[in-house]
Amino acid sequence: MEHGRVLTPVLGIRNIPQPDYYRRMWGIEGVIVMDVVEGTDPARLGMRGIKPNQRGRIILGDVIVEIDGQPIANEDDYATILEKKNPGDTVNVVT
Repeated sequence: MEHGRVLTPVLGIRNIPQPDYYRRMWGIEGVIVMDVVEGTDPARLGMRGIKPNQRGRIILGDVIVEIDGQPIANEDDYATILEKKNPGDTVNVVT
């Protein structure tokens, strides 16, 4: 523990586990981006999270479907890939 705490890699996005029925209902494979952290690479590159429209309906943002050539079907795939990375690593993300 070189820094006095455990450092884990992150992409600069926030996501929450989505039940499979949402994915089936919306016909989505991948990880839905809930929010993008300001000042991060995803924000600079224009990645978008979920936002409500003027009527309060959800406008879907980006969905991560691949990281470094590995398909992302759900949060388990996403977590498995990130667990193999180190903080500061660069990854290629496909939405």
